[in-house]
Amino acid sequence: MNWNEQLPDVDKWQPYSGRRETLSSGLLLTCQVAQNRIIAEAEIEKKFNIRNFDSGLGVEDVVRQEISKLLPRRYFVDKGVVNDRKGRTAEDCDIVIRDPIWSPVLKLGATPESRRFHFPIESIYAGAEVKQTLGFEELDKAMEKLVKLSRLERPANLYGHITENQHIPKFDRPGCILNPLHTAIIGIGISGGIEFRDIAFRFGQINASLERSEMVTMLCVLGHGAVWYEAKDTGTVNATYMTDRDKQLLLAVHDQEPDNTFYRYFSHISGHLHRSVLNTTNIDENYGEPVSKYYTYPCLGAQYNSHIREADSMGSP
Repeated sequence: MNWNEQLPDVDKWQPYSGRRETLSSGLLLTCQVAQNRIIAEAEIEKKFNIRNFDSGLGVEDVVRQEISKLLPRRYFVDKGVVNDRKGRTAEDCDIVIRDPIWSPVLKLGATPESRRFHFPIESIYAGAEVKQTLGFEELDKAMEKLVKLSRLERPANLYGHITENQHIPKFDRPGCILNPLHTAIIGIGISGGIEFRDIAFRFGQINASLERSEMVTMLCVLGHGAVWYEAKDTGTVNATYMTDRDKQLLLAVHDQEPDNTFYRYFSHISGHLHRSVLNTTNIDENYGEPVSKYYTYPCLGAQYNSHIREADSMGSP
């Protein structure tokens, strides 16, 4: 057979579609499995707690681990203390999603597993509080922590700051920013006698007394539902807090697909991260000290200045 005989029909070389629906829902299924792992771990922790073993931190570890598995490697899921340039702190946060590439750590912990790492607020994309069982009191405490985080001084990043080290002023848009802080409460279960919508409406009412930059942006209770905000008349499912800051916010309560709650959180945080560009300029100066008085001395005849002397002589009359 010659090389140009019986050529294959390339139109038949199509991707296999026998399991199309299953494969197209791969991320959803992955998040459902992650949600089941978190809930199962929380149940184990509760049983240990009943028998007077330590409980609580294990669930936070599992939530951080599941988020970290899914996010791109440029985002680091951590825990620790967040500070601003005025020296104020939001204290210890269960989850911070931060930039490990452009931003330094302000203070290292005693060990790699320590919760006492300190991070600048400029380096944080998002923060979250994890509650093993969510009731009204737990909701209030979680919102308090996240509002304190949002009230740290965090300079807005203008729309033309297209990467962390590149700002093109002509791309700036009045009223638009690239670095809003995403905050969320992740509950594993609900206290007895309380309905999910009761938690959702209390969440919404507390937010109603806060400025837009201070409010908690999302509430998720695994196995029950999720709450977020929609920006009116934008055609998008959720507010971005970037280009829609002049739009009215509407509280969105979603409790029809309880198995997909973790997926809802991941979908929102993933979109937020992909849209965000942080303002990490001058972190070293803002969290340090100015240079103290110093002296300069000319080194006469220095070779590295010879081209300057030549240029001066050529330009003199």
